[in-house]
Amino acid sequence: MPEEKILNSLKEILSLGAIQAGKVLEELSGMTVELRITKIYKGVFGKKFEKQYFLMRQRVNGKPFNASFYFSMLDTEFLKFLATLDSSDAVRDYQEYDLVDSFLEVGNIISGNVIAVFADFLNLELEYELPTMVTFEMEPELMEKEFFFTKVYFEIKEIEVHGYLLLAFSKEAYSAIVKKLGEIIND
Repeated sequence: MPEEKILNSLKEILSLGAIQAGKVLEELSGMTVELRITKIYKGVFGKKFEKQYFLMRQRVNGKPFNASFYFSMLDTEFLKFLATLDSSDAVRDYQEYDLVDSFLEVGNIISGNVIAVFADFLNLELEYELPTMVTFEMEPELMEKEFFFTKVYFEIKEIEVHGYLLLAFSKEAYSAIVKKLGEIIND
């Protein structure tokens, strides 16, 4: 199956998860939340970040694969949304590390919904481990390792915040997804 067709199919599946996650965040925040998958591409993790922002790892286990997914911000705009979840006054005055719990909660909602939708579509039964914060110092191999990246656009209209998030998955997870997609398409 040509890689472009695979990436387009995967983008459509992941988009459903992003839409679902947006609805959950709307219920949680009471704000209009738009999440949209804009692009899926291959690259090296260490070259994606001008500054190292929060990085969350979500591990899943199941047949036919075990995988780690990574969720991060590409800029600080997302912190404004996290700050409003803690307090409506916090948008102007917040410290990044005060928002770690909110980042884990919201990151878990977004990555969990995206992973759940494609797991359901591919008929996979997965068990989720609790998400954890990681750093490139804790896992230095991430800096040079090749991943597939899903760029996610977010917009929260009420507080005029928008930007990009990043969901990354390993080549091993991608290979398992491609294999399963091929089986479904060829049946």
